[in-house]
Parts: sequence; structure tokens; C-alpha cells
Amino acid sequence: MYSTVKEVKVRSTFVAVLHRLLQFLILIFVAFYIILIKKGYQQFQEPQGSSIIKIKGVARISVHNSNLHTDNSSQALWDAADYVIPSIETNAFFIATRKTITYGQRQGICPSSLNDKLFCNSTYNPCKRGMPIPNAFEDQKCFPAYTFDLLQSGDDKLSPGVNFRFVEKYRLNETDYRTTTKMYGLRFVLTIAGHGGRFDIRRLFLAIGSGIGYMIIAELVSEFIFMRFHRHREEFRRNKIKSCLQISASNVY
Repeated sequence: MYSTVKEVKVRSTFVAVLHRLLQFLILIFVAFYIILIKKGYQQFQEPQGSSIIKIKGVARISVHNSNLHTDNSSQALWDAADYVIPSIETNAFFIATRKTITYGQRQGICPSSLNDKLFCNSTYNPCKRGMPIPNAFEDQKCFPAYTFDLLQSGDDKLSPGVNFRFVEKYRLNETDYRTTTKMYGLRFVLTIAGHGGRFDIRRLFLAIGSGIGYMIIAELVSEFIFMRFHRHREEFRRNKIKSCLQISASNVY
């Protein structure tokens, strides 16, 4: 069965006004919302890039315990080289609020390392080729127990913010030393977002074409109301829908 569209003109003020009103609302929707508000006439592109933040300024800090030392000797000034570590980051920057410095650290020898029986050397070598190495303790009587605790949470007051350590190594009198610094502070992470657009005639025609397609909604709603609720709906159905008998090829011109 093949169906085709049949045009029926109906003299009904109510349906005609309803149809024009729906068309007007759709036209307003397309013109103001799709084209103007949503900028349907533009071609958009998301930007890509990164930012590098440069911090400047000085800050007055308290040395040792400011509650006990309030004279000028307990005060110091930090500039950007002191409180911005590292000096340059991509899409982030760190501002130090406190630091703990440990001077004069050097590497030594643990007392346990003096025991030759803990290592294989030329005089003591219990390691045999092709044999497993025995454990350092008897595990038959030693059963390890494991417990896990969360050390930091969102409301941790003991170690808030971000903290990390770094060292500065130097050599003095044939001895290697290091200075360990632990930094406390705030780390800011930046996210770049943008929305750039320009006029595109193709996008404009697509927006207008979609608006013309929306016009079919007005016809469908008007026809549905006329066929279901109008007092002359039966007559409209008879004229709108008509079944034809099978037409032979000789009757088709």
C-alpha cells in the first residue's frame, strides 16, 4: 500500500489562528533562542593552552616562636624566591606559609652494618649456588600482623595543606653534608577554559533549516486537534483520508 499527502482546505477560524500562533512561537524560538541566544550563526572552538604564573611581593614572617619572641630579631622578610617553590610551574603555583630547616645532616654507618654475618664477603659466604637463601628469622614462630590507619583527612589540623621536603647538598672537609627543608603551604592549580566563535554562513543556514523543519510541529498539532476535538472532525476525516481501489496501468496518465 502506498500513501500520499492530500491537501484539504478547511474554513475554521479556531484552527487557522492556532496554526498561525504555533508558527509564530516556533519562529520566535528559532530566531531568538537558537540563532541569537545560542549563537547558531557562529562556529565555535575550544582553546588549548597553558599558563605560567609569576608571583611577586614580600612577606613578613616570624622566626622560631613568635609568641615568645616579639622583637625585631625574630622577624624576617620573604620574597618570591623564598615562598614560591618551585619558581615556575605549569598551570599551578605553590606559596609557602612555613618551613622547617635541618642543618648539617651527613650520612653515617648504621651500627648493625658492622656485623659481617649480615653480608656475604670473601671470608663469610653462606650463599650456595642453586640453593635458596634462608630467611633472616624463623618464620614458624613469627606471624606478622598488619593494621592500616588513615593519617590525613580533609579536616586534618596537624598537617593541613601541602607539605614536601627537598635537600641542598654540599661538601666540607671531605665530608658530604646536606640541609633538609620541609615546606608547608598552599598549592593553587589553574584550569584554562574558553569558548571562541566566529560568523559562519553554513552554521546560519543550518539553524534556519532546522527552524523550517520545526514548522511541521504546528501542522501536526493543528491537524491532531481538528481530527480529535473539533465538532466537524468526522467530515474532515472523510475528506482527509480516502482509500482508492486498485488502479490499472491503463488508467494512469
